[in-house]
Amino acid sequence: MILLSIFFISCNFFPSENLLLFIPNQEKSVKEWSILVYMAGDNDLESAGLQDLCEMERSLLNTDNVQVIAIFDRSSSYDYSYDNWSGTRMYLLNTKRNASETKLISQQIECPSLGLTNGTDYKLELSSPYVLAKSLSFIIENYPSKKVGLIMWGHGTGWRSSSSEINKTKAYAFDSSSQTSMSLQELAKAIEDGTSGRKLDFIGFDTCFGSEIEVVYELRNHSSYIAGSPGLILSEGWNYKTLFDSFELCSGKTQVDLCNSVMNSFSQYYKNTEDSSISISNCAFTDELIASFNDFCTLSGSKITTTEKRDEFIKYVWNLSEGKYTHGSENDDVYIDINVFINAMYKIILDNDANYYEQYKNLKDKVQKVVFKNWNSGNVDASMGIYFATVSATGGISSIFPSGYIKGKTKNQIAFVNDVEGYVP
Repeated sequence: MILLSIFFISCNFFPSENLLLFIPNQEKSVKEWSILVYMAGDNDLESAGLQDLCEMERSLLNTDNVQVIAIFDRSSSYDYSYDNWSGTRMYLLNTKRNASETKLISQQIECPSLGLTNGTDYKLELSSPYVLAKSLSFIIENYPSKKVGLIMWGHGTGWRSSSSEINKTKAYAFDSSSQTSMSLQELAKAIEDGTSGRKLDFIGFDTCFGSEIEVVYELRNHSSYIAGSPGLILSEGWNYKTLFDSFELCSGKTQVDLCNSVMNSFSQYYKNTEDSSISISNCAFTDELIASFNDFCTLSGSKITTTEKRDEFIKYVWNLSEGKYTHGSENDDVYIDINVFINAMYKIILDNDANYYEQYKNLKDKVQKVVFKNWNSGNVDASMGIYFATVSATGGISSIFPSGYIKGKTKNQIAFVNDVEGYVP
């Protein structure tokens, strides 16, 4: 039985003059990490992007061991500081910047495969999967390292389909100039192409709605760990000075060290911000979680046999004050924290079936294995979100499912929609 079908009817900039253009050297020694920060800033987050680059430079990170490459696409409309250059540039991070410095100290680098050359304001659309793939392959080839990370920076809205029937701004790397974005499926394919199948060690989403079960499942084969927020975050995003300062103190520079640094920095910065959450997922256990979730939803659906029980569950979840993530405007998606969703389902059904209780407990254990680290500024055991509904024109629950969340309705659907028959229509 398909659970959701039962419920409903139908988000001065030139390097200092004394710095020369850095040209990658094929014979460079292998570092511990190479991290690509993919900054889609051709939108209203342009100023935040400039500040984040400055935060990175002010950190104490030893770049002899951890090399950070940032590709940043600026807007021509939102921020006129730092010489107001426009277009796209790639930088190799330099750190320990003096607080009084007014220019970037990082080195602008050329990326021939993307047409990026020194002194030329060449415009790329970071919403293009091709640009992400070429950026990844460039740093893997020219900045060899034991471990590779990717930070997706900018706007993010979760799982949405790449179908032309769906508003494609519901994705990642939103570009205001071209009014385009990168869907979740396109993101996964770009990573696969850019790494030639090599699994990344870390993917971080410095975006809203980065830690959804649909996202983690789509990317499970492309990264060992994924960090992100299941709901909204401030436009300032992550604090990169405290993040990289924390990582610098880690002697081993392991994957988990980077995850802990992200968690510690985020919790410190957002401790006084209401409804702030972040979680770290271990992708190795994602398939087990999805199988358990599918079984639980199938069994739960079979136990909701009356309209009254269905409506009771919908009302209970919709009226939650915590564990619900959304902008709240018309046509916006509503995500429910998966722990909250599971607990709500079990509470409403209240079945004495021992098998149902075992499936409930097993699913809770699987969630904990995947989301092995999480933090919330309130009282929610925040884990990852899952799509629940879309906001209607009246502010209630829309009775219409997005085409991309109905199996077989559109092309190029996400893996979660294709594989979890117990939940999706």
